[in-house]
Amino acid sequence: MTAIEEHADVVAPRRIYQNFAIDNTKWQYVSLRDDDILICTPMKSGTTWMQMIVALLVFQRIPLPAPLDSLSPWVERRAMEPEVLSALIQPQTHRRFLKSHMPFDGLPDVRAQKKIFVARNPRDMALSLWNHNRSFRPEIVEKMNGFPGRVGPPMPPTPESFPVFFREWLTRGWFDWESDGFPLISVFRSVETWWRQRDDPRLLLVHFNDLVRDLAGEMRRIADFLDIAVPEERWPALVQAATFSDMKRNAATLVPFMGSLLAGGATAFIHEGTNGRWATLLDEDDRALYGRVVAQRLAPDVAAWLETGGHT
Repeated sequence: MTAIEEHADVVAPRRIYQNFAIDNTKWQYVSLRDDDILICTPMKSGTTWMQMIVALLVFQRIPLPAPLDSLSPWVERRAMEPEVLSALIQPQTHRRFLKSHMPFDGLPDVRAQKKIFVARNPRDMALSLWNHNRSFRPEIVEKMNGFPGRVGPPMPPTPESFPVFFREWLTRGWFDWESDGFPLISVFRSVETWWRQRDDPRLLLVHFNDLVRDLAGEMRRIADFLDIAVPEERWPALVQAATFSDMKRNAATLVPFMGSLLAGGATAFIHEGTNGRWATLLDEDDRALYGRVVAQRLAPDVAAWLETGGHT
């Protein structure tokens, strides 16, 4: 019996997502708790930022007791043995906050559990993903592809040109049920699966743009959602620790494992944290293609929120 089957209130993932990088069957090795917090994002949408925010709210002290890599592991990371995953997660006695890059249908669902979904303008996300993928050390790509149990082809080479990457990312899916997101998961479909759950009181939708505009206000909103009380005098230090400048300065301490994967180290993983840099790289044809894909994939209200943010 798996850990999911042992929990009577758990609905197992409705779809299986497996490729060179991800394997959501890893959730079967996690004994879920009712007070677990799931931080769910498309890749490069503000995941580490939200992990840091939640860590600061849970522990309410600086420095954190351990790196974010260990405190909040990415459950679906394929190149992690189940026993290593369990050793990281199961002994934790604090309120756990686990990282996922799954659409809603790729996650187990616990009736009492709270989830935070973070989204970002897809063009900003795509640029960050392109920078991330081309920063992988060659030996890491080789190790990832060679890790036992891979389903499907190996990780493809990342184009040297962002527009080339962007067009393929927009028009090709890795999985049979997706039409974009190559070589990972469709951001449009992922957002749509979470948007359909937006009235669930266990789910909080957060946008990267809102974190940029009002970090302090968003942190208070997240604390309220998680039922975490923070003494007023602690807020200034917690908010400062969650700023992008502080996180980038402390990157080697916060994400040492992720830093070891990239040619530029931990500061390459916590890259720019800014929006709109794609505008100088994409031409009118690329922008028109993006507009057509968004119109095909998303309803207008979802597309508007994904573009700019704002509370739903």
